[in-house]
Amino acid sequence: MIVLYELFSLYRVFGPEATNKDVYEASAQGIVRSVVDGFHGICMAYGQTGSGKTHTMRAIMAQAVQDIFMSIRSKPEVRFLTPIDPRVNSRRSSRPPRDRTTPTTATSATTATTLANV
Repeated sequence: MIVLYELFSLYRVFGPEATNKDVYEASAQGIVRSVVDGFHGICMAYGQTGSGKTHTMRAIMAQAVQDIFMSIRSKPEVRFLTPIDPRVNSRRSSRPPRDRTTPTTATSATTATTLANV
């Protein structure tokens, strides 16, 4: 019988007394700040079923959204743009989805929404 062990390095382990804000500030806040500065970022939860990943990620997302909009408000000289993907909007409309296998002659530029002064 062969047994393989995988070693994992952890930067920090949070105990039961840790608040969602503690977890956000230690793990995701730096990522969110980098995203506001123009970098890509990801925050992922991995763990056993029932260990609280969904609860924690919802709290982190709420805190991240709050931080993002506070950053936008604090930088009135910067325009923040977000692309709108037409595929996302087509799923929400009552129209049937467009056939994407047939080439079209029209090209569409990326639509952008200004989030400044929100």
